[in-house]
Formats: sequence, C-alpha cells, structure tokens
Amino acid sequence: MALAAEVADCADARDFAAQVDALCALIGAEAALVTTCREWTVDPAIEAGDPRVYTAELMGVVARNWREHPVMSLDLASRGAGARRISDHLAAREWRRRTLFNDFFRPLGMTWELSAQLVAGPPGSSCCVSLHRGARDFSPRDVALLEALAPHLRAARARIASRPGDEAPPRAAALALRLPITAREAEVLARLAAGRTNDGIAADLRISPHTVARHVEHVYAKLGVHTRVAAARAALAALGDQ
Repeated sequence: MALAAEVADCADARDFAAQVDALCALIGAEAALVTTCREWTVDPAIEAGDPRVYTAELMGVVARNWREHPVMSLDLASRGAGARRISDHLAAREWRRRTLFNDFFRPLGMTWELSAQLVAGPPGSSCCVSLHRGARDFSPRDVALLEALAPHLRAARARIASRPGDEAPPRAAALALRLPITAREAEVLARLAAGRTNDGIAADLRISPHTVARHVEHVYAKLGVHTRVAAARAALAALGDQ
C-alpha cells in the first residue's frame, strides 16, 4: 500500500521509473522493464529499465522473436488478463527449446518472468511491465502483489503521458538507447525535437533554463551538430521519423 501511494504521487517519467525499480525490490525480482510495442513490435521501446541490462541487442531479439513469447503474443492481440507468469502458459521444457528463451532470457541470466499489461490496443500495440529473475519462478504471492499494484501503475503512466507538453516516455527512452547521450539529455532532446523552447523544457522537467541550456550544449557536442534544427533532425532520424 505504501508503494501504491508512491506510485500515485509520480510527477514525471523519471519518478515512474523509480517506482518500477521499487516494485522490482518489493517482489524480489533482479530487474524490471516497461516496454511499449507498436505495429507488432517492429521496434519495442524501453520506458523504464536499465539499458545496460536490457541492451539494444537483446531488445532486437525480442523484436524478431516476439511470436514465441506466450504472454506478449496474447497482449498484442487483445487486452491482457492480469498479472501472469510465462510458466502459467507454457511448460518449461517447451519454453527452453525456443529461440527467444535461448537468445534473450539465457544471455540475460534471468529465465523467469512475471508481467502485467499497462496499456492495451489497438491490436499490434501494447505496454507492459515485466519482472525478471534467475533463481526461481515467481510465487502466487508475487503474482498477487503485481496484480494489486498494476492499476496504480496504469493510472500513473496514463497521467504522466497525457500532460500537455510532456513528451511521451518511449521517445526519450529510445533516443537514450540509440544516441550517445545520457537519459536526461535524451529527455531534453526529445522535447527540443518536438519544438519546445528551453523555457518550456525547463518547465516540463522542473529544472532551470540554465540547466537545459547546458544539456543542449552537451547534446550538440555529442551529436556533432551546432543548431537546434540539426539536433532535431538527428533525433528524428534516430527515431525513424524521417
């Protein structure tokens, strides 16, 4: 209940990611991931999760082999049915024969998964939170905890994403993965590419315009550009928008 209250107080995408980490600790997972998939997971975007754990290479495996995932394939087709373990849908022997298990879960070092859908539809798109660990499968108590907290996560994410001027979390997360910039610089760049001024970005992120200007300078240096237009073009190219 304490965590539910913290989730309800989430102010932005960074707070949301912090509460996902807290959920991970509460349930006893080794890592947690929130992903958004569109167009049948051509390019799954990380909203929350450590990119050093969930690397671009591993996420590419998911994009290529999502049809082998017994829960993800269901969630992309229709609304999910609560918190679920992979083991609720597939026998361990069959699961371990699949490419997705051997190319994603085995290198990850965490072979057990518990997940819940946060956003459903339209068909071919979904957002879910996934918890992973290696030592043992998740217990019925773990499933019940995620089931109880999932509505609070859904509400917090929807509230943050719907705020005027607030860039949807997946775009900033994708920029952080695809460009040589930090997560904070990606948040600034995503808003810059959307046409926000430094003052507007500062208001969105609750930081000073001076701090925004410093982040913009760092982005220019790392991307080898000198203007906002060029930085925006680099961001859009990284996102596949041009």
